[in-house]
Amino acid sequence: MTIHARRAVVGVAIAAVLATAACTNPEAPSATTTAPPPTATPTAMTSSTTAADPQLAGAEAAVARLWGLVDALGADPKRSLDELTTVARDQSLETWRELLTQRRRQGHRQIGSTTIVSSEAASTGGKLTVDTCIDVSKTNLVDKDGKSVVAANRSPRVRYTFVVERGTDGAFYVIKDEAVETC
Repeated sequence: MTIHARRAVVGVAIAAVLATAACTNPEAPSATTTAPPPTATPTAMTSSTTAADPQLAGAEAAVARLWGLVDALGADPKRSLDELTTVARDQSLETWRELLTQRRRQGHRQIGSTTIVSSEAASTGGKLTVDTCIDVSKTNLVDKDGKSVVAANRSPRVRYTFVVERGTDGAFYVIKDEAVETC
């Protein structure tokens, strides 16, 4: 992938996250919203099929850990972005590292946390994929003055497709993610 294509992909990812990171009422005072605790992990609804298959359950848990960590890193600019390596690799790691670095350079901070509305894992073609609907209606991205920097017309829910792999250490890692539509 050329550097221009990679920048385009990162730009789309940044636009998707920024478009999904605001509260439904951006004029609401940010002082009433609290940041997620550093160890917060969004909860997901798991189907009985997924619960019965440890690979699929592990893939869904990896996606939940990724969102929890992205929320925490977005809220606390002093935390090391190296923490991303505990939940992500490859394209996903690079995308989130670049997005969070850009936010920090711009002085933006996340308030609130992402909720996983639904999550369904599948094993197809030897890959673990997770289709996830996230709700960002309780999150906002604010500048150093506490003013929302997210478009007021953003959708409160976005569907993502994740590719997850099991590492040699036995842990599951998100290696690719893409915002695909609203849900």
